[in-house]
Amino acid sequence: MNKAAIESIDRILKKGSGTLINRCFAIYNIVEESGEEFGESLKYVFENHGFIESDKTDQPLFEISKNEQEELENAYGDIVDGIIKAFIKRKYESEIEFYEELWKTIESALFNDAKAKAFALYYALIDKRLPYYVVSDGVKMKNSEFVERQSNLVVQIRKLKFILFNDDLFEQKTEKASLLLGIINSVEDVNDRVVLFAYVISDIEEACGNGINNISTLLRQLISD
Repeated sequence: MNKAAIESIDRILKKGSGTLINRCFAIYNIVEESGEEFGESLKYVFENHGFIESDKTDQPLFEISKNEQEELENAYGDIVDGIIKAFIKRKYESEIEFYEELWKTIESALFNDAKAKAFALYYALIDKRLPYYVVSDGVKMKNSEFVERQSNLVVQIRKLKFILFNDDLFEQKTEKASLLLGIINSVEDVNDRVVLFAYVISDIEEACGNGINNISTLLRQLISD
C-alpha cells in the first residue's frame, strides 16, 4: 500500500471542504500519482468515503463548476453507470482486482480529460452499488421447494408483512428491525429463514415500485433510529 497516497486521501476525507466532485478531483490526482498500487488507493477511497466525517478545515478546491458538473453528467453519467453494471456482473477474485479494472477504465480514452476522469470517479463513488465486495454464491432452490416451504411459514410471513407496513406502531425503526429479525430467527432451518427474508425483500421491492426511491433507501430507513 502506498502510505503517502493513503495519508493524502485521508486528509481530504477528514479535512476536505467544497463539493464532493471537487474533492474527487483532488483524490483522482492522488490516485493517479500512486504508482502501481492504484487499486489499493482506490479501494481505500470507496471503503472509507461516507464513514469519515470531514471537519472541513482545508480550503475548498474549485476546479469543476456546477454547470460543468451538469454537463459532465449529461455526457458521461450513463457511461459510468453501464461500466459499473458490467463490472459487477463479472466475478473478480478480489476487491483489488475490481478497483484496478475500474481505475484502468477511468484512465482510458472513454474520459478525455482530467475533469471527465474526476467525474467518473465521483459518479462511481456515489453509486449505491459500491463499494465492491467479493461474495460467495447464495442459496438457490427450485420453485417447488420454495412453494412447499412458504406453505409451512404462512403465520411468520403474515407477521412480517404486518410489522413491515405498520410504521405507526413503533417509535423507532430499530424496534421494527428487531421484531422482523426475531421472526426470521424464530425458525431453525436456514433455508426457511432464507424464504422468510426473501419475502421481506419482495415486499420492499414492491414498495419501491410504489414511489419509494430504491431498496437501499428503505432498508436504511428500516434500521435507523
